[in-house]
Amino acid sequence: MKPFKKDKISDLIKKGEIRVLLALFILIIIIGVNNPRFFSVFNLQNVLRTAAPNAIAAFGMTYVTLSGSFADLSVGSMMALLMVISAFLLNATNPVIAIIGTIAAGALFGAFNGSLTVKGKLPSIVVTLGMLYVFRAIAYIVTDNSPIYITNESFIWLGNGIVLGIPVPVIIMAIMFVLFSMLMRFTSFGRRVKATGDNDKAAFFSGIKVDKIKIIAFVIVGISMAVAGILRTARMYSASPRVGVGHEFLVIAMVILGGTRLNGGKGTIIGSLLGALFFATLDNGLNLLGIRAYWQYIVMGLILIIAIANLKVDIKSLLPEKI
Repeated sequence: MKPFKKDKISDLIKKGEIRVLLALFILIIIIGVNNPRFFSVFNLQNVLRTAAPNAIAAFGMTYVTLSGSFADLSVGSMMALLMVISAFLLNATNPVIAIIGTIAAGALFGAFNGSLTVKGKLPSIVVTLGMLYVFRAIAYIVTDNSPIYITNESFIWLGNGIVLGIPVPVIIMAIMFVLFSMLMRFTSFGRRVKATGDNDKAAFFSGIKVDKIKIIAFVIVGISMAVAGILRTARMYSASPRVGVGHEFLVIAMVILGGTRLNGGKGTIIGSLLGALFFATLDNGLNLLGIRAYWQYIVMGLILIIAIANLKVDIKSLLPEKI
């Protein structure tokens, strides 16, 4: 029985969710010991408020990565453009139309990326890297490289309001977490996403519409970025075309840290949530300890390098094959 128990413990430790949870716990202890202000209600609210849009973005990225499409490198620029769209719509109409229009635009952007990747038989890494520049350029052009300010109090409440001591962005994050987790665990679509990422040829021959699954995964990340963009616009009282530079690598790092396999087939939404909480805590802790937040990029880079090294990802594996 003893070896069995050891094996069980070993299996738990190897799971991405357990690793990031332990890392998060250790990080919290280190920060809290050095600066007790970390545990203040105001600061914890701030950590969660910061984590919310990033976590929502990571939820969508999880689906794309699980489907075997590597990742969507355009999400930072996509979010900037979606923020601009939300601000334009808000100033021209009302919050409801602005929200619906922004989410619809996000779904459209995701569908475009997915269709270009799947139907065009192009590597997702190439398509989304190209769209990173396209989305950013459009955001710069339509705004003339100037921020768009908003004053609608109802919309601003989405990013800054508090309900029963819980920031509104955190409530929205929790709702998105439940929805995406249920979609992943309790629907045939969730199982098909993992099957496609694990082995798209086997999935195809078992009757799964692989192309459709991959396109929908991109649509999901587009919707996620729309929601994240709405929250950031509301939080900042404005939309700037310069927001989100390098954001794609932060989101990918969160997903990988949470245990999602970079070449698809394995991962969970809760792992991505924990990854987002880790980076939000790290950023907050560095500020409290008087350390420049740029150190966070070192952690991101190391996580990406270790993940790719462990997976031994070959560039050829990122290129699509005809089924």
